[in-house]
Amino acid sequence: MSAVKEKIIEMIERLPENATVPDITAELYFRQNVDGGSRFTPLNPPKAEFAEVNF
Repeated sequence: MSAVKEKIIEMIERLPENATVPDITAELYFRQNVDGGSRFTPLNPPKAEFAEVNF
C-alpha cells in the first residue's frame, strides 16, 4: 500500500466513530493545506465548491 493511502487510512481511523463523509472531506482538505501549504490567499480565495465545507 502506498504511503499516501496509509496516511489517509490512519487519519480516518483517528476520527470519531460518528464521522460523516463531509467530516472526512473537511479533514482531508485541512490536511492537504496544512501539510502541503495553502495555495489560497486573500487574492486567490477558494473556489465555490469549497465554500460549503464546514469546519
